[in-house]
This record gives sequence, structure tokens and C-alpha cells, in this order.
Amino acid sequence: GDGDLDLAVSQRGVGGKSGYYENTLAAPAHLSGSRPWAATLPNNPPHLYVARPGDTDDAYFYSSPEVLAGPGVPTTTVHYVLYDPESDPVMATFFDYSPDGGGTWYPATPASSSPAPITQTSPSGEAGTFIWNVGADDAVGDEVLFRVRVVPSAPIAPAQRGIVAGISPPFRIKALDCYWPVGAKIQGAPQHVAVDEELTLQAYLESASGAIHYLWDFGDGELGSGIEITHLYHHNGVFTVTLTVEGNACPVARPAYARAVIAVGTGIPDRIIYLPLLLRQYGGGGTTASPVRMSRSQTTVLRPSRSRLPQAVEQAAAQQVTNFSQGVNSQPAISGDGSRVVFWSTWPGDGNSDGSIEIVLADIHPDRSVDYAAVTSSTGSILGGFNLYPAIDEKGERITFFSDRNLTGENEDHNFEVFLADVDSRRNVTLTQVTKTSRGLNVLPDISGDGRYLAFISNQNLTGENANKKTEVFLAEIGAGGAITLSQITHSTDEENDQPAINYNGQYIAFVTTRDGARDLRLAEVGSGGAVTLTTITADGSINERPAISDDGTRIVFISNRTGVRQVFLAERNDQGGFDISQITTDGSDKNQPTISADGKRVAYIAAAGRGKRQLHLYDLVDKDEVNTRAGDRAAYPAFDADGTTVAFISGGNVLLREYSLADLAIGKTADKTVVQPGDHLKYTLQVINYGPSKAHGVTVTDPLPGGV
Repeated sequence: GDGDLDLAVSQRGVGGKSGYYENTLAAPAHLSGSRPWAATLPNNPPHLYVARPGDTDDAYFYSSPEVLAGPGVPTTTVHYVLYDPESDPVMATFFDYSPDGGGTWYPATPASSSPAPITQTSPSGEAGTFIWNVGADDAVGDEVLFRVRVVPSAPIAPAQRGIVAGISPPFRIKALDCYWPVGAKIQGAPQHVAVDEELTLQAYLESASGAIHYLWDFGDGELGSGIEITHLYHHNGVFTVTLTVEGNACPVARPAYARAVIAVGTGIPDRIIYLPLLLRQYGGGGTTASPVRMSRSQTTVLRPSRSRLPQAVEQAAAQQVTNFSQGVNSQPAISGDGSRVVFWSTWPGDGNSDGSIEIVLADIHPDRSVDYAAVTSSTGSILGGFNLYPAIDEKGERITFFSDRNLTGENEDHNFEVFLADVDSRRNVTLTQVTKTSRGLNVLPDISGDGRYLAFISNQNLTGENANKKTEVFLAEIGAGGAITLSQITHSTDEENDQPAINYNGQYIAFVTTRDGARDLRLAEVGSGGAVTLTTITADGSINERPAISDDGTRIVFISNRTGVRQVFLAERNDQGGFDISQITTDGSDKNQPTISADGKRVAYIAAAGRGKRQLHLYDLVDKDEVNTRAGDRAAYPAFDADGTTVAFISGGNVLLREYSLADLAIGKTADKTVVQPGDHLKYTLQVINYGPSKAHGVTVTDPLPGGV
């Protein structure tokens, strides 16, 4: 305060020795008694101590873990102490805060209950309190500082000092009407479960506000959502379950996380096929083409209106299509007459000794014998690429799939591309690469029943209309001589499109659109000349996904969690051109992998059945009843033939076929007289017609006579 040098240190003292100089000629007035040799300064400045708000001890290099203020708590109390050796009063006091660690400062608004600033001082300090109305200032920050400034009333020798300040240690403030999720925990997680044993986990959260979303990653490639969830591990190993809890932005998102480690079976990993994450973030461009629209005939399927009788179901024993000595088989698709099944496999046939994932076609003969053909033949192990997601037309002559293999010599960069395979009656295969891009993805193809159209997903600029590389639905038309014409069906801004399903003649494409966390079901109708009309079928903010569509495009089955459980729903076109939605399944188990027969009369799906069980279910849309499939407890990926009487599905790593015969009965009644006199004979004729395709067994017809006869 006196402007004189207080301390100096020298390394060049007399004789080369180090030394120091201490100013002993002046001392603060409140210390003059302990230094009688020193001259007392005429006046000393005040100084301030500002404590960190909250319950966390002071620490000047780290912010506090607690968050102050929040919903219902708009104020925060700041304590400070003002010292002055001569007990000089202060003229004015100012209170400021910085939300960014001192970068910018703003006046702090006092609460109505805040006491007046202190004006008197003392050498031992006078305590003051400021109650800060944090809510009025909308203060938010993780490195908040609070500053108290005072203006001394007396001059400080040798001149008047303008202001003295004290600053608190950093702390956290969040003066908003919402809470971030805090204290996430996973409850019910055991240390060990058996393979295929059902596991039920619950999410726990100490506090949060607004809409809360619970997202699960089970560490085996499977994801889920909900406050309570069940899961099955199908392989041995040690898996980390991660729970992510998301709340309101508030004003930016800050999820809470919890993790649990679970040992499954032996705890030693099996030889598992890990598929790549398809939706990779790519840069760079791809090939482009001029946008071309197509024309097609408009097909109307007429459904006769007639009375229905309950259907009798006849079942045959399941046929195991795959009888390989080793390998994994999955995702079967079946032709319209059920004689051809395509699937992906790590089978050892056709020289596939390296166990790579190949597309395999099985021809099933009337005597139940099976011949196989490799649709793809890749070199190297599964680490070199994949051939996945096969679909087949109703004639069984065309197969589509996606792959990052260089199957035709046009995919040297091993990008994910859509391929088409033409297969003749002798199982000779001709491959065509449908998309030809670089550093992008073209995936999830579906083929129309007539084999003329492919619907798929791409984030590439295939037709010159997707410069922003959004994930869009595209359509490929296979013309004369195998010529391929591409059209972009969707044109999104802030949405992602996924899971296309196409009807028999390519006129209708059902797909899923994701936006703001919701997944909605939509339908694209491609008219003559290529004009596209989009219809939103669901818009309820829930998760609606995995659509399957009938041949005529009037019926779509899908999965939705709108009731809190993943259930199967049916969207059926009504007379007004919209869709009526009805719930097919109602029990408390999660459903998955729905499909619908080409004629729209049967639905198949997979239901979790507890303790590792996954059961195949059939639902008849004619008589609104379930069919007992007796297909075992490890079923997956059902696929129908055209009339829904044959189902291909996975069980225990093999492809199985099973027949569920369908009898479609109608009844009519006529009388031989329209006017009857007393004593006349009246003859009624009942006619029962079986529209097939299977025989009806155990049919009973009851016809009560009308009153007065």
C-alpha cells in the first residue's frame, strides 16, 4: 500500500553469496504493535473474502460437484467477510457474477429477502450475506464465479483507491425449471446367467424432470428401450450392459449413464459372427445419374365379400432345410410356391472353407430332398466382408441382397452396395451390381413379388437429388435386358428413412421415418409417370418399425411400443383412402419380426416367452385367431410363401420349413320357394365352399330354422 519495495532476492551478493532485502520501514497499522521499529502507514485498504456458495468446501482450481438453484429453488446465498485494519466504513457495495469463469461479468439480482450490504468494517472482519435471485438472471454455468466489490470511504495513502474486490471459488449454477437426469442405476442385474436365460432389468433414476427416455445397449449388438426390459444372451461370454438415460435439453442434453457386467454361460466367448455397423459416417461422393421416373400398370386386387366359417388347420412336421455339418444360417426368404428358400450362411459348401457369410439358395423338391446353390462366393473370412439381407421374388427367379464384397469386379473399394441375382431353374446364377458408389451405404433391399422392382436405403446421390447425402428410400426398376433405372422416393431434411418393404407390383413402399426420437410408419405410392404420394400412417411419438406389406398394398403389419410393450399392429386401408390401425397382439411379452402373407390373410411374428424362449406365432386375419405353431422355443425370422401355408424360419441356427394348411370356407343358403302356403313343403339348400388352398377338417354346420317354420 505504500508503493515501496517490500522484498528483493539477489544471487550476486558480497563475496558471491546470495542475499535478500526486506523493507522494514513501513507496516500496516493493525500490525504496528508487533513491529515497533516500523513506521505505521496512514491508511490501509480493506480486503474481502467471498465463500463458495453451497455445501462444498472452498477450492479455487476446481468447481463444486453440486448444482445450485433449479426448479422451485430460485435463490442462492452468498457469504462474504469485509476486513479493514482501521475499521473504516465503505461507501458502496456491488455484487456481480460470471457464468464462464471470469470471461464476462453481469450484475447479480438480489432477492427480495436479501439483507442490506454491510457498511461497517473491523480488523477481525464483518460478515455479510447476499441472497442472489439466480432465477431472475437465468444463470447457467459449470464455472460460475461470484464477485463482491466495495468502495472505501476514506482515502488510502497516498491517494484515493477506487474499488476493492473479492472473488469466490468456482461453483455450478443451473437456474432453469428442469433437472438433468441424476443417479442412474441398473437394478436386477445378476453376476451370471445361463445362455438363453431370460434376464429382466430395471432402470432407476434419483431425479430428473420432463420426458425421460431409457436406452439399453446389451453389449451383444442388441439395443432396447424402456424403464424395464427383458433380454436373452444367446452366446457364452462376458457382456457389459449400458443404460443411457436422456431427459430434456435443459438447455443442453446431459445424459446419465450406468453400467453392469454380466457373465453368460461359461463366460468364454463362442465363435460368434460379429456383423459390421452399417450406418457408418462416410465422406466423399458417389456416382450420380440423371433422375428418371417410371411408369407401371395400376393393379387392383378384388376381395370377395362373403360369410366366413372358422378355419380348420392341418399341420405337417417341420422340414429342416439346412443339414450342414457346421456354420450359422439366418434371415430366410421364401418363394411364392414355397419351393425355394434363400438365406445367408457360413456353410462349408461350394468351397466355403473359410466360413465367410454367403447367400445360399435351397431348392426344396416334392420328395423333401434339397439341392443347394451358392448365390455368392467370396474369398477370405468374414472379416473381409459380408453378404446379407436376402429377399426373393414370388417366382423364385430373382434375389436381392446387399454386400461389401467385390462380387462383379465393380466394387473394388468394398463399399456396401445392392446386388441382384438372376437364378434359372438349374440354379445358374447371374449377378448384377445395382448401385455403384464409393464411401457410402446402399442397404436393406426388398424385392417386389413380380421381381421388377427393388426398394432400398441409400445415403448416396444416386439420381442427383440427394446432394446432402441424407438416408433416403430409393427404387430400382429392372427393365428389358436387365437395364436398371433408379428413382429417389423420399426427399428429407431432418429425417432418416429406414426398413423399406415393397408390394407385389412395386406401387407401394412401406418404410420407417425417424425424427426427434420417434419412428413413424409411412407409405409411398408410386403412380404412373413416377409421381410419388407419401402418407403418414402413424404419428403418435412412439417407436413404430419393421413393416411388412401385402401384395395389394392394403395391409401392413408392424411393431409398435405405443402401449409400453412391443406389440404387433395392423394398418388396413379404408374406403376413404386412409388407414385404420388395430392391435393384433395384447399379452405382455415383447414381439418382433412380423411378416404378412402375400394375400394379406396371415401374420407371423416372434414373441418372447420367458427364460430364453422365442416362439413363432401365426395369427389368422380371416377368423381373428391364433394358430398353434408347435415350432419350438428358439424361433426367429419367419417368412411366408404366397398364401401363408408354408413358413420358413430359423430354429437353433438352422433353416426350417413347416406347413400350416389353410382352409377358406364360405357358406350360402337358398330356399326353393319365396311364398309358402300352409301345408307346402319348403326346401332349404346349404352350400359350403372351400376356397382353399388346403382341405378343411372337422367342419360342423349349424343352421337353426327361422321362427314360424
